[in-house]
Amino acid sequence: MNIKENGQLVSVEIDDDVAEIIEANNIFFSANGTRRLQNGSFLHFKKNTELEPFCAFYSGNLLCNIGTMSYLAHVPNPGYTQLRVGRFSSLGPNLCIPMPRHPVEALSTSVFTYNRSHKIVWAALADGGDPNDLDFASPSLVSAPQKGEVVIGNDVWIGANVSIMPGTIIGDGSVIATGAVITKNIPAYEIWGGNPARLIKKRFADDTVAVLKALKWWRFHPRDLAKFKMQTPEAFINDFLPAHGALEPYTPEKINLWNQINDFQAAQQSAPSSAPDAHLECE
Repeated sequence: MNIKENGQLVSVEIDDDVAEIIEANNIFFSANGTRRLQNGSFLHFKKNTELEPFCAFYSGNLLCNIGTMSYLAHVPNPGYTQLRVGRFSSLGPNLCIPMPRHPVEALSTSVFTYNRSHKIVWAALADGGDPNDLDFASPSLVSAPQKGEVVIGNDVWIGANVSIMPGTIIGDGSVIATGAVITKNIPAYEIWGGNPARLIKKRFADDTVAVLKALKWWRFHPRDLAKFKMQTPEAFINDFLPAHGALEPYTPEKINLWNQINDFQAAQQSAPSSAPDAHLECE
């Protein structure tokens, strides 16, 4: 396997072995189940990324922490490795999570002040000598503030072309309208839209929301949930409430592709090589 490491971020070249590991874990890269990522392309993710089975990434080649029955329609930038998604959530195309903001409190907001590995910066510092010899370069660096990962709850629907600022939490059952810019936490079961986003309305009545919050229906296996009425929250509550106590919560083992790939490589290296065939000589 061809693997490139850059700190916590790894890039793994897709081959038949990697594709088999992905398929065995029920991680999907297309809506119809076809193999979208071809051999020779790279898959990017953090070493500590954890997924649950039956999740999907319909575009791009980045993975993030994600739960069962959730999908990302399009993954455009590495900010997605700073994303944690619950179960049964639908994330539309062109979701934007900005990278660390430029340091407005520093002398300059230029990338020159905080990222010396950036190609244009490195090339400029190399003009006339080896950048590694520049002892004065490190003291002049400033930190680029990063507020942390974006956390998206369960049963969330995010429309197309939405921007979510780092460090933001999107509550369970919420809906984010197309084109919204999310700059602060969104409460559960509310619909928000606009730039900056504002509350449009609550999805359901407060007493209904209270019951749904208590039930946390996404804790159960899709096969169990498929038995109940879902046309309205009230119909679901009436159908589900008397029966859910007998259901077992769905707790699949978290999938860490980095560990699985390392285990596969270790097994390959320890496997005995095939002995040459013995040939009997006939006199």
